[in-house]
Amino acid sequence: QQWLAERDAVFVISSIGKAFESIGTYEDFPGMCTAVSHHWANWSLEENLRYHQNLVKEWSCDGVVMMDNRACKPIAFPMVETAAALEDELGIPCLRFEGNMADSRDLDELKVREQLNAFIDLLEDRQAE
Repeated sequence: QQWLAERDAVFVISSIGKAFESIGTYEDFPGMCTAVSHHWANWSLEENLRYHQNLVKEWSCDGVVMMDNRACKPIAFPMVETAAALEDELGIPCLRFEGNMADSRDLDELKVREQLNAFIDLLEDRQAE
């Protein structure tokens, strides 16, 4: 989005895409089950937290934006705890917004833009300190 570029905001990594990248391909149903079980949404909360903490450190993130995905509860469920742990343990601010990957009409774009602008303001204030 152009307005993000105007705010000098960059999204450097997506944990969803990164997780599926590690799944690879599979030849049969048991192989598919094994592959899908390696997605972070299917891990324990501790493994999930460690995965996201490592991403934040690896990419030197100033903040984290997470979508509470109404269409995929297994991914949305651990986001509350993940955000809290990133904030408490690493001091990384997190923004969670609601959306639905299965229905783009179920996204209040103006509300999300306002949330992102406020979040970017917070990150800029932290950098100025």
